[in-house]
Amino acid sequence: MQHHFNTGLLILSSLVSFLSSYTAFRLFQLSAQRAGTARHWWVAASAVAIGGGAIWAMHFIAMLAVQFDGMTIGYDMERTVLSLFVAVGATAIGLSAVSMLGVRTWVILGGGSVMGIGVASMHYLGMSAINIDAVLTYDIGLVLLSVGIAVVASIAALWLVAKLNRDRARLAGAAVMATAVTSMHHVGMAAVDIRMTGSSAGVDGLRPTNMLSPDNVAYGVAAVTLFVLTVGIIAAFQDHRAYLRRKAAAGSLAAAEHLQERWRKMLDDVPQIIWSTDADGSGVYQNQRWFDFTGSSRANAQEWIELIHPDDRPCVLSEWQACRARRHAYHGQFRLQHFSGGYRWVSTKGEPKLDEHGEVSGWIGTCTDIDARVEAETDLLASQALTKGIIEASPDCIGVLDVAGTVLFMNDAFRLNAIMSGGSYGLGSVWGAGFPSDLHKAAKLAVETALSGHTNSMTLAFDSPEQGLRWWDTAISPIQNDAGDVFRLAVIARDITRQKLREAEARWTASHDALTNLPSRILFHETLANALADGEPFCILILDVDNFKRINDMLGHQSGDALLIELANRLVSSIGSHDFAARIGGDEFVVILRNLTSDTDARNRADRIADHLKQPWLHSGRLFDCAASVGASLFPDHGDVQPLLMKNADIALYVAKTSGRGEVVLYDPPMRLATERRTTMLARARAALDDDLIFPCYQAMVDLRTRRLVGFEALLRLRHRTRGVQLPGTIEAAFEDAELAARISERMITCVLADIRRWLDKRIEFGHVTINAAAAEFRRGDFAEQLLSKLAAADISTAYVQIEVTETVFLGRGAEYVEQALKLLSAHGVKIGLDDFGTGYASLSHLRQFPVDVIKIDRSFVQGLPADAGGVAIVDAVISLGRSLNIAVVAEGIETLDQEKLLAGLGCPFGQGFLYGKALPASRVPNFARAFSRKERLAA
Repeated sequence: MQHHFNTGLLILSSLVSFLSSYTAFRLFQLSAQRAGTARHWWVAASAVAIGGGAIWAMHFIAMLAVQFDGMTIGYDMERTVLSLFVAVGATAIGLSAVSMLGVRTWVILGGGSVMGIGVASMHYLGMSAINIDAVLTYDIGLVLLSVGIAVVASIAALWLVAKLNRDRARLAGAAVMATAVTSMHHVGMAAVDIRMTGSSAGVDGLRPTNMLSPDNVAYGVAAVTLFVLTVGIIAAFQDHRAYLRRKAAAGSLAAAEHLQERWRKMLDDVPQIIWSTDADGSGVYQNQRWFDFTGSSRANAQEWIELIHPDDRPCVLSEWQACRARRHAYHGQFRLQHFSGGYRWVSTKGEPKLDEHGEVSGWIGTCTDIDARVEAETDLLASQALTKGIIEASPDCIGVLDVAGTVLFMNDAFRLNAIMSGGSYGLGSVWGAGFPSDLHKAAKLAVETALSGHTNSMTLAFDSPEQGLRWWDTAISPIQNDAGDVFRLAVIARDITRQKLREAEARWTASHDALTNLPSRILFHETLANALADGEPFCILILDVDNFKRINDMLGHQSGDALLIELANRLVSSIGSHDFAARIGGDEFVVILRNLTSDTDARNRADRIADHLKQPWLHSGRLFDCAASVGASLFPDHGDVQPLLMKNADIALYVAKTSGRGEVVLYDPPMRLATERRTTMLARARAALDDDLIFPCYQAMVDLRTRRLVGFEALLRLRHRTRGVQLPGTIEAAFEDAELAARISERMITCVLADIRRWLDKRIEFGHVTINAAAAEFRRGDFAEQLLSKLAAADISTAYVQIEVTETVFLGRGAEYVEQALKLLSAHGVKIGLDDFGTGYASLSHLRQFPVDVIKIDRSFVQGLPADAGGVAIVDAVISLGRSLNIAVVAEGIETLDQEKLLAGLGCPFGQGFLYGKALPASRVPNFARAFSRKERLAA
């Protein structure tokens, strides 16, 4: 159908839509400043302005602009009015959603969508109100596009007005809304296709009674537009009046607000929480520190009572009410919720504000974070309780004295051990007052030493009828204050009686023969040293039981032991009270004869001893010959040092045994047999060195607890051209010759280090290697330095090497070099082992004097196990001694599983012997180590 447009009316429709939208958004922004019913009325006015003016009026003005040739358009009144309500209603829903639910993205999306759908609904409802003799059809694509334009543009307009809330936002929103309505209208009009039906009522045709003419619609549009403009003028007038009131109020309040802001800022900068409440305790003010501490905000502040720990809340409320009733200030400590989610201790002080009647009208106070202090106090109390608990639980006697020595504190052990106090005092008494009189001076000196700032350590012995002799390791230490002055003394005493008894038992066991109860080699050499120091003439007798091996083999070990006991008893009964007898070997005894008047006197006394030993021995109903060969040397005629006297007596013994059993021979210088034997050994040793016949073999050392291979001992061997491999005994004398010992040591060390280097390169797990060193080797003076240098040159850690010495190195010539060398080696990480422990010449004092890490139980003590009760006792004592001194113990000569089991049960950590293999050449060690490791893994 032919139609044309009235351009003026089209422009007017767009202008009406823009002005109505601006007015509506102005009214909507004003509604945000109202509350309750007033807000709803302003929102309703906004909806009327948009729905009636911007949407409905615009639509029908634009429809009036369309003129069809030869035809007049009418409008159905009900649908026309209904379209007005649809436009107003949809707009009211969208604006109300934002007003009530807040400016949220999803609210704006929903409200804008409802408004856009309302615009489209109003348009197509208005189109359906057209009364024309034609058929209207629609392009569905353009219809959907028009709806989309309306929705998107409405959301954008609502977002601009609601989010930005400024004049420019209103203008932009009004423009977007007007564009949305206008664009939607014209796209919607483009979507419709009007086709004439062939009949027409014409301009003056008959219309239904409810049909509106274009003039009627024009009047209605004018009325709605006038209403919208009137509402806009009223809103502008009200807004201007409000602006004037705000401006006047702002001038009068500016100074007060400025002052209030300054005070608020000052209070916010205070590090403490400052608060005020009304009379009931409801919060009125908190400074910024409150919100920083609790994590709450001014917009969402919680009552302070809600933030108190639930366990503390009842007590706080009770105390608060009591202070309110008495009109007293409140002061309390409780846990307050912290922004971290936990609770922290705070100290709160509150002063009541009283009105003119003296009643509490409010409170003002401060709140201080004391959590660190409370935690520190709690930790201190816990630490004190823990310390006291530890002190009370300690078996040691612990006490505290003042500077006058008065007892201020004592633990239970101190109170229960009255012997520590001499049984005469407690708290408030002077420490040491109850000691025996001979200890008063020591106690006084100990207190004075501690008062001078130094710790005094001493060992006290108390003998009481109730407990007998008890030993106490006692220390008194100063306790200083912050200024460094001594104001208290700490006394700690430990009962070491059992340790002392064990030490005494170990000393006796180590210095006495378990079978005969005679002194052993160790005690003999100590006695001999004392005799040499006295300088008086004496005689040394070395006795060797004749035919002992034959008796032992014929009658058994028990009979052999019985013979040794019998000989020991006879020996003791045949010497004087000033003489000394000891067993220094299997069937070897030694005697020191004192108070000699002449050489003849020594010979006569030695003959009497030998005659007494020759008496027949009755055993198991049979008589046996019993005799001993005796070699003697005199001091000072035959030597003035131990080795020489013992050597000469041994030479004499050798002569006695070779000249006839049961003889007594006094050393005579022409006795050269022993010297010749020594010379032969030295010659053999030189030849072996020159021909490169000396080499090491390695015997395994095992952890008895795990059967793990822990190392090897390097044992000297030499090749003989006709006799094969020889033991070191064939060149025994060479180890006492400084030159030969040095060359042998050089050879052995070179070979051993070369073997270790090869094993390390092949990653063989061999543990460590023990190298034996004789006394003569230390006499060079640089033995330790040379060994350390060789280790460094071979790039071998000291952890792979141990040095093993016998007890003889501690005595005799060169002993002064031994201590220096051993300490130097120990300082560089080389462990020191003491071989043949219990059979040599050294005393237990050497275990403290020298850096001994390992002691070896001699095979002579092991070979009789487990049947030899005396051997078991000696081994047990040595193991206990090692454990007490923190020294490792190695048992030598283990040949049976029973011996291994017994030693492991006694707590011996390590062992070696034929049970684990014979000494091997270096080439066989890697395979042996690997095989041993596999056995260990299989056993595990």
